[in-house]
Amino acid sequence: MERLPTRVELLKRNIQVGDVACPLCESEDETATHLFIACGFAAAIWAKISLWCKVPYLVAFSFKDVVNDHCFCGLEGKKNWRTRALC
Repeated sequence: MERLPTRVELLKRNIQVGDVACPLCESEDETATHLFIACGFAAAIWAKISLWCKVPYLVAFSFKDVVNDHCFCGLEGKKNWRTRALC
């Protein structure tokens, strides 16, 4: 819902943040979608989380996909605590 205080959202609220580029990769504007999905830094983190949880790598197209992924990761019962804890 674009409520996270990313640089782009802060600028929309007339809060001066200087450059709106992502501080992690500096390749795109800092939005929630970029921070959680498109940023190369985020992709590396998600890859490590997938390995740790022993689930297939998440292919997400929106932030909502990331939040809802634990329902479709293939783990059940006590094994699913790892993915539920991420949301």
